Amino acid sequence: MKNLTISRFVGFVALSASVTCAAPTAPELIDVPSNMESITLTVGSVRPVGNPPEPPTVTFEGVAGGIRFGVTRSWLCAMVATAGYRVQSTGVSTMTIVASVGAHPAALCAAVVAEQDYSGTVPATPSRTYEVRFYEQVGDGKARLLRTKLITAR
Repeated sequence: MKNLTISRFVGFVALSASVTCAAPTAPELIDVPSNMESITLTVGSVRPVGNPPEPPTVTFEGVAGGIRFGVTRSWLCAMVATAGYRVQSTGVSTMTIVASVGAHPAALCAAVVAEQDYSGTVPATPSRTYEVRFYEQVGDGKARLLRTKLITAR
């Protein structure tokens, strides 16, 4: 009986270790390409939330003549955002969007977690489906992939 209990315990520990010790997937990082078309962005107002920072959320929508995207992110200050895009067609049309965000230089920053939105629309050929890959660069670092999705422009 004692050996059976020990072997069950060892089996449970081995199973738990194999389930909980899986290495997390590293985020895909890229250098910001220099050959991108500019996108006009709308940046929303700062909303204090008081919660711990959340990862950015990205939404996509196929609209007439383009693909609209929106991002909500946690921030400690008012932000400045710029973005660019490029389309590559090799079988599947791939649209890469890279946004760069940073603290607004004229903002009075406080140590309060806030949310801020930014959005834009990329012109696209109607009735074409794109694999949209959205990256975000914070400061001068590499851009990190936030979301990939198939979207059809209308």
